[in-house]
Amino acid sequence: MGTEPKAHGDASRRISEAVYGTIVLLAAIDYLVQEHEGPLESAVSIAGGACVLFFARLYSEAIAERAATNQRGGGEGLVRIASVTWPVAAVAGPPLVLLMAAALHAMSHETALDVASGYCVVALGVASYVAARLTHASTMRRILSTALALVVGLALAGLKELF
Repeated sequence: MGTEPKAHGDASRRISEAVYGTIVLLAAIDYLVQEHEGPLESAVSIAGGACVLFFARLYSEAIAERAATNQRGGGEGLVRIASVTWPVAAVAGPPLVLLMAAALHAMSHETALDVASGYCVVALGVASYVAARLTHASTMRRILSTALALVVGLALAGLKELF
């Protein structure tokens, strides 16, 4: 029982990191749709961006922790921080697989990016549902929360059509 609030907090943080990473990923995919680079270049951009985002989150959290505790962080602190921030980069995995498939000519680059955008929208919906479930929200609130996240995801994905 003593670790339940920490576990709940870590799960909430991982959901937050996944949502943050997914929104940044969706913006990157929308940008790549406009750029007309090849699938391999797009994959390198997504992978590089995910790594930079992960290390930026890791570094910023370590600095915040050091400032809050007035202690120098050690390796255990970084491992703990990484254990809750990894989803910010992990969400890039499925789009990378799709882009590699496009690089191998298993699908078109455009299709890979479209499916990756769809994945991001669904990932936002799933994260919202899981978050609502963690808070023991009613079934109706879970559905409404998920629907709202899907609308937001679709709106973000649709921005590329406006510009």
